Amino acid sequence: MAEPPVSVVAALDYAKPDVRAAETLFSTLANADGKAVHLRLEIVPGQAEGSAGYSLMASSGGADGSVTCGRDGFMGVVDNGKTEYELNLGHPANHHTQLTISIGDRRSFPFNSIICDIAGYTENTYTPLKLDGNFVVAIGAIPTQTQIQLFPYNPK
Repeated sequence: MAEPPVSVVAALDYAKPDVRAAETLFSTLANADGKAVHLRLEIVPGQAEGSAGYSLMASSGGADGSVTCGRDGFMGVVDNGKTEYELNLGHPANHHTQLTISIGDRRSFPFNSIICDIAGYTENTYTPLKLDGNFVVAIGAIPTQTQIQLFPYNPK
């Protein structure tokens, strides 16, 4: 019988970076190399233009373009029903550590969800991005950077 996924709950705040929270998330994922994780992640974006702290791009299924929660009008559930997405973010204090999360479509990975928070939607601000899902962790270390990659996982 397979090991149950490691539970990882984290919040990254790019508006006022909490380095300890980022260190905890990135080190927990690095220590889970080759293992399954259940990740609940909230990203609080920076508010300056172009400094949200993440990039969420559709990678299949006919959808195109990037999604930034809030300011550009995107609110609520990001429809990954038939579309796969890729979420990229960096450590707020260590630019040599990057995290890429491949978010599968819900047809194949029914427990993976992406939500743009609607709190403060009447203001012209970026709103938090929330991710919940099961992933397998892979670490790629090169001399100048550590790349953490999460791939969708369906624990049947």
